[in-house]
Amino acid sequence: MGACRDLPDGVKAVLNALPDDTHPMGMLSVVFNSLSGFYPGTLDTWSDEAVRRKAIYRMIANMPTIAAYVYRRSQGLDYIDPDPSLGYLANFLHMMFGKVDPVIDESLDTLLILHAELEQYCSASTV
Repeated sequence: MGACRDLPDGVKAVLNALPDDTHPMGMLSVVFNSLSGFYPGTLDTWSDEAVRRKAIYRMIANMPTIAAYVYRRSQGLDYIDPDPSLGYLANFLHMMFGKVDPVIDESLDTLLILHAELEQYCSASTV
């Protein structure tokens, strides 16, 4: 999935075209939905297992990049492009804040794994 983190050319233009007072969730929705225009043919061949799997990987890989771009846009900051040398979460933190704290990276990684495996709030599991 690391190879799919980069967004197509034009996505930043879509994001920049939105009014400054657009809610961040609205920005995220618009940009995510615009991806179908940058990957033509994906919906036409959705029955093909390989195409479907590639599209799913691309969506999972693109979402942190989109979220980081939306955050930085809402804060008036320049975008930070994905770093292929970083892991999934470290890359997200890098794109959001321009740096990666290893303690935060490991803590959030553990939190997300617990959340995914237990399918409930981690605080409830801890109690």
